[in-house]
Amino acid sequence: MAGTLTVQNLQGPASGANANKIIVPSGHVLNAAGHVLQVLNTSYSTVTSMTQGSWVDIGLSLSITPKSASSDILIFYYPHYRLNSNANDAGVGFRLLRDSTPVDSPNTNYQQYTYAGNNTGSVSEFRGLAPLMHLDSPATTSSITYKVQGNAYFGSVYTQDSGNSSKMTIMEIAG
Repeated sequence: MAGTLTVQNLQGPASGANANKIIVPSGHVLNAAGHVLQVLNTSYSTVTSMTQGSWVDIGLSLSITPKSASSDILIFYYPHYRLNSNANDAGVGFRLLRDSTPVDSPNTNYQQYTYAGNNTGSVSEFRGLAPLMHLDSPATTSSITYKVQGNAYFGSVYTQDSGNSSKMTIMEIAG
């Protein structure tokens, strides 16, 4: 039997084990657009080196099975990188893939960049996290995997160098 229940307020019991909680049973979804359905998080800390001109998996990936095909997936990804050059500029670009399809790509492979001073022999080095974000609409309830790839621009380029971690957080947002 389908129907509509109209109420002004919902509130959980004032005391007991579930005080002030409204419980949605496992397997059921409260369908209110804009609320967070699930949050997943991971980090990765194995060093990856890159060469110029090739997209390389940096090891940072996370799978999610959306609860609803109308959900959006908000991905925050923070690749750790190290750029080093003795005579040239150095840079790196990062892109996000849903399974094998790029869904967020930079215009260049020097999205993150350090300048060595016009090949004067000066050393250029930088380490940091690239704070990146993408809102995806995969329109599926099948498991999907988001992964990060990097592409070097001159110099020596590494991710997760010196024990530092890259991080990713995924949030499913009800549509």
